[in-house]
Amino acid sequence: MQKILAVFKNHKKTIVFLIVALIIMGASQLFSKMGKKEIVVITGNVLEDKFEQSVFATGTLEVKNKQEIFAEIPSPIEKIFVKPGEKVKTGQVILKLDADDLILKVAEAQATYDAKRMELISLESNLRTAHKELELVKKDYERKKVLFEMGAVSQQELELAEKNMTIEQENLSILQKAKLPLIRSQLEEAKIALQKAKNTLNKATITSPMDGTVLSLPVKEQHPIQVGMLLVSIGNLNELQIETGINEVDAADLKVGDLVEITSEGILENAFIGHIEYVAPIAELERTSQGEQTQVKIRVAVDEVDNSKLKPGYNVNLKIILNEKDNVTLVPYEAITQRKNKDVAFVVDKEGNVFEREVKLGLSNALFFEVLSGLKKGEKVILNPTVQIKEGVRVKVNDRNK
Repeated sequence: MQKILAVFKNHKKTIVFLIVALIIMGASQLFSKMGKKEIVVITGNVLEDKFEQSVFATGTLEVKNKQEIFAEIPSPIEKIFVKPGEKVKTGQVILKLDADDLILKVAEAQATYDAKRMELISLESNLRTAHKELELVKKDYERKKVLFEMGAVSQQELELAEKNMTIEQENLSILQKAKLPLIRSQLEEAKIALQKAKNTLNKATITSPMDGTVLSLPVKEQHPIQVGMLLVSIGNLNELQIETGINEVDAADLKVGDLVEITSEGILENAFIGHIEYVAPIAELERTSQGEQTQVKIRVAVDEVDNSKLKPGYNVNLKIILNEKDNVTLVPYEAITQRKNKDVAFVVDKEGNVFEREVKLGLSNALFFEVLSGLKKGEKVILNPTVQIKEGVRVKVNDRNK
């Protein structure tokens, strides 16, 4: 211990100088580290994969070809012949309304029509007789006119023959110009009334307008029916469709024939395929859960139907596929930023060095950009780069993204 103290006394200035130097070097390194804070980043990978550009929507399945039959006459239901869910054929009787009063009206209209028809037949017979009578009195007048000129008959006899001819002409004219048109008009009215009565009677028997399935039958036997009441709904369950609205931005890229994947969480294990068969020519302002939005109506036809899985009324999700490409270079959407009006991405190597790359982009979806040039498969790119990120800086990559 005494030797150490002796050394310290003999070299006191030198030792103090070394200690101060060490303190200054340590402080310098500490301040250097504090002033140069490390930038931590999250990265994503440049991929080569199938690219899909899609639009998403929701809708409700409904029967494409559905016929609804409404009551046209106010009459109680006498008999129902089918049940909901039952398959029916075109022309098959669905139900019948009470038609006793209608049958009576048809009988009355038939009687009126038959009476007018007999009246017309009788009038036509009278016309034929009147024509014959007129021919006879004409001949009598012509004969007496010759005899009068010969002095064989008197002036009075000639005038009587002429009078008889005039009377027959007037009778024939009345029959032809007055009675015949009137009876024909009355007969036509009776015919129309009869046909109307028969049509009304036919409306009491409701038949299926198509081959299909009874979707709904919201009536019961003996219940009164009012005009306009829904009697039955029939549709083809093998032809389903979805009508929905697409916001104006996404709708700009839609066209008839675009493929649609149809899914329903908890109901469908695999997606069903459909296609757009109608895009409305105009946009409409619609009230939605997010407020008022300008939307374009579309109709999607379901190409394949599994009645055990898909039923009208189900809510489904739609993915409308606009473009598909195989083996496309893709970069995460968050990796692209703009510097000096150019699209760029920042690549990180294994040592944390950052390189700026100008990229040329193609199509895009909600997750990726298609890369036409500037990046290669397997490269790591910084996501959501801040203004601190630039060419030449060094960064630390978040471990969970390495």
